[in-house]
Amino acid sequence: MRGGRENGEFKLQTLRNIAAAPSYGHNGCFKTLKKIVQFCNTRDVEKWPPPEVPENVNTEEMGNLVLTGQLEDNIVAFMGALTDGYVPPNPR
Repeated sequence: MRGGRENGEFKLQTLRNIAAAPSYGHNGCFKTLKKIVQFCNTRDVEKWPPPEVPENVNTEEMGNLVLTGQLEDNIVAFMGALTDGYVPPNPR
């Protein structure tokens, strides 16, 4: 719904089994956990594609987190630890 109150917003998926997800981000443009963590860390200080809806960009909690590559890797490893092999039933 373009121009509506929720324009550009989306619900975040649970972190349970996040490492098994095929892609990340509201439009699936990130193919690895490492890439989306890098984006959250450096969105405001490195070259990334422009936001689809600039009005909803979170400028307080992400974008320039100043995380080292090792800290990014630690976050990815933590998220990997949340994977337990559970496969949800097919919603038919």
